[in-house]
Amino acid sequence: MRVHAPAESRLKVLGYAFVDEIATWPNSDTGRHKPQKEGAKFLVIAASLPFGRMRIKEAEYQLKLERKKKDSDETEPLKFSTALIAPGSFALRSGAAQNRTAEYVGRMAMSESQGFDFMKKGVTLVENMTLTPHFDDREHVYLAWEVPADFSVHGLQLRFENDEYVGVPDLALSVFVPGKPHSPGVRTFRAEEGGSRLRMQTTRSPGP
Repeated sequence: MRVHAPAESRLKVLGYAFVDEIATWPNSDTGRHKPQKEGAKFLVIAASLPFGRMRIKEAEYQLKLERKKKDSDETEPLKFSTALIAPGSFALRSGAAQNRTAEYVGRMAMSESQGFDFMKKGVTLVENMTLTPHFDDREHVYLAWEVPADFSVHGLQLRFENDEYVGVPDLALSVFVPGKPHSPGVRTFRAEEGGSRLRMQTTRSPGP
């Protein structure tokens, strides 16, 4: 039996874009990641989730602490202020096609006008925030898949964890910059991301 999250805490899908290349952290300043197959492109979907559903879980928190003890270069997690975004938590489906988990997960760089950074393929994103968002503050997340040139978004649906699938709206992102160098400095949150404008310090690292 599948237990679903309350409706107000479920994934919301905001739109999509097709791009020829994406920037992957931490080397987004030196080049762009292109599709492996000739003629392919990247499908990027913009979505949002309450921070409470992205916050690091106890088991993952303890695992990161153990890694920090063994390797001082590891990022130390913040128990109440670390967001963990795993590609395997998101599943995409279209008609009778087999479900595909996200290949890349990402967040905004310094601002929307400066683009978006993704982790490398299959790598979980861990982001520490020194100002803790409210549990129900919505955070944006960007997901990417390599798809063939003739791929259609018609009938496309997305799911987070064990939730019900959500339809991907026919809303193309008119402005999508593939990415510029990520800086762990001040990052501006727009009102729709958290209910109020916040400025906070963030650090990022690969996940477990």
